[in-house]
Amino acid sequence: MAINIYREPSSLSTPYSPVYFDVSSDLGTITSMIADVYVNSSLVGTFNKEPIIGTTNSFRFEVGDVLKKHFTNDIQIPTSTTIRQSEGSALNYHIRAFEVLDNGTTFDSSWSEDGAGTNYAQSSTLTAFDGIMHHQQQLSDYTCNSSTDLFLTNVKYNEGAAYVYRQPTATRGIPFEIGFLCDSSCDIRYLELDSDFNVLSDSYLGSLLPTNNKAITQIYGDYNASAKYFRIRLYNSALSVISRTYNYIIVDGCEDDVTIFWKNQYGSYDQYSFGGNYKKSAKSRQKTYSKRLNYNHDIIDRGDKVRLSDNRETFTVYTQTEDTYTIDYLHEILQSTDVYLYSLAGTRSIKELIPIIVTNGSSQSLNDDDVVTQFSLTYELANKKKSQLG
Repeated sequence: MAINIYREPSSLSTPYSPVYFDVSSDLGTITSMIADVYVNSSLVGTFNKEPIIGTTNSFRFEVGDVLKKHFTNDIQIPTSTTIRQSEGSALNYHIRAFEVLDNGTTFDSSWSEDGAGTNYAQSSTLTAFDGIMHHQQQLSDYTCNSSTDLFLTNVKYNEGAAYVYRQPTATRGIPFEIGFLCDSSCDIRYLELDSDFNVLSDSYLGSLLPTNNKAITQIYGDYNASAKYFRIRLYNSALSVISRTYNYIIVDGCEDDVTIFWKNQYGSYDQYSFGGNYKKSAKSRQKTYSKRLNYNHDIIDRGDKVRLSDNRETFTVYTQTEDTYTIDYLHEILQSTDVYLYSLAGTRSIKELIPIIVTNGSSQSLNDDDVVTQFSLTYELANKKKSQLG
């Protein structure tokens, strides 16, 4: 037996592009090959493949469809500035390949269920993250190794299309989250600046070697009272910059602000706070059925019964005047299927992330040159309730 895994995916990849392993065997009696797929050291799937057409001993396994099912990436609400591993949105994986031999009367293999097989060839341990990259985007641009590499967002790195909100009290605050890829040890550093970009504070959040190449930093909004800007970037162990520098404007929150989080194409969460007026409407739709009445029915028994009540509240929120770059950035919300509303409920010390259904988004020009525009977003809160009657 000589199994050769002669082509593997890149060390860091996304499963929304094909993730191929090419495997060969030097045995003339081979009829097929089995591959066990492991995610974070756990067996999650098994493939049985016949040879690639035109060959007798070459096999191809595409494992991206398996990897997609094992990503999880939930928004967390921190209580302080922190770095966390985004463990569920980046996975370590490998395969084990087994031969299936034709011995004339039987098919024989050393493969066995539940990962108990022997005499296999094992691939390298690789990493996949849950980004859906555009075909013209280069993954290397988002793996931080130089001062031109990007974080996992399309926000403007030199100004910030999203604002960072100051925490008004100890119990209030809107979390800020930004993700990055880093294939070696890195330090994340943030600075608070005044209105003239003078440094008020310069802090390291700690040295970090992402377990799965991907990490998230979260800031809770506890900023210097004089700070007007927030800056974040990555450094290597020699204190050389290995990422673009991102600047955000620190603003004071308003009671009418509505903050929307959405999962972007890089598997990270972006956010934007819509300010100013908003519109609200509500509608209710019911499904009913007619119940047969007995001859001695009471008045209360008459009429249709409600089987299901569908109650919906619809909101439209608006941005302040923004440039066209920011408006294009906000259109990403319409492409996301994982959108949340951040709510400060009750006494405004209870923080909730509420999943919402985005139904529409549009922009309008506010001047003749199309330089300054406004974006509006319409979303729904839905509640379906089964009737207890009948």
